[in-house]
Amino acid sequence: MTVVQQLLPLIGQILPVLTFLAGATLTPFFESRKDARQLRREVEAHERTRRAAALDRRDAFELENLLKLYAAISDLARAAGAAHHADSMISKETGQYAATQLPEGLSDSLYRTARSVRDLKGLVLDDEARQLVERAYAAIHRPSSLMKADPAEADAMFLEAILITDAAQAAIASRIRSIYGSSTEQRT
Repeated sequence: MTVVQQLLPLIGQILPVLTFLAGATLTPFFESRKDARQLRREVEAHERTRRAAALDRRDAFELENLLKLYAAISDLARAAGAAHHADSMISKETGQYAATQLPEGLSDSLYRTARSVRDLKGLVLDDEARQLVERAYAAIHRPSSLMKADPAEADAMFLEAILITDAAQAAIASRIRSIYGSSTEQRT
C-alpha cells in the first residue's frame, strides 16, 4: 500500500472538517463585503434622492420668484408708461418734460411697483436674467428722473427703457420655460 492510499481515509475524514472551517471562516468575510456593497448602493441612492429633492426645491423657489418678478415688471412698465404719458401730456402744454408733479396716485403706483421689482430682482438665480432686470429697472426710472427736460429726449429714454424691459421679460420667460422643460424631462 502506498502512502497516498494510506492517507486517503484520513483525507476523507479531514477534508469535510477543513471545508466546514473554511466556509465558517470565509462566509462572514464574504457576507460583510456583500453587506458593504449593499450599504454603499443604498447610500448612493439616498444621495441621488437628496440631490434631486434639493434641485426640485431650488427650481420651485426660482420658478415662484420668476413668476412674481415677471408680473411685477409688467406692473412697473405699466406704471412707468402711465407716468410717462402724464409727463408727456403736460410737456405739450409747457414744452418741458417733467415740469410738474405727477397726478395723484401715479407716483405711489410707480414707487410700489418699483419696490416690488427691486425686492424680487435679487432672488433671480440666473446671472444674465438678473443683470437684464437690473438694467430694465434702472432704465425705466431714467425718464422720471428728468426735470424740465426736452420731451424728445424723454421719449427716446422711455423707448430704450421699454426695449430693455422687453429683453428682461424675455429672459425671465425663457428661464421659466427651461425650468418647466427640465422638470418635464425628469419625469419622463
